[in-house]
Amino acid sequence: GRRIGLAGYSFGAMVAAEVASGELRALALVSPSVAFSDLRVAWGCPALLLAGDADPMAPAGRLQVVAEAPGVELCIVAGADHSWWGHEDELGEALGEFFANVLRTTTPA
Repeated sequence: GRRIGLAGYSFGAMVAAEVASGELRALALVSPSVAFSDLRVAWGCPALLLAGDADPMAPAGRLQVVAEAPGVELCIVAGADHSWWGHEDELGEALGEFFANVLRTTTPA
């Protein structure tokens, strides 16, 4: 089967969350910049939320409630702000590990 992963950053994370469909096997949202109050969380695939604890535009604490949903993992990077300046390696490693693990093991429903 097809193993499709989708990632989005900032406003793009919100777009990715909204267009996520049953075709996806993995979803990663990096520094989502809009409130999650109206966001549907039932994506039907494993999801990774990435946030920096120094990001005023996408406060990591706001993602805690979303991370309680089944299949959702939250990764908070100490010292990272919205641009991820100086934390690019940590971001890349977290995304790479997530997609490699999920897409290697997830089979289509």
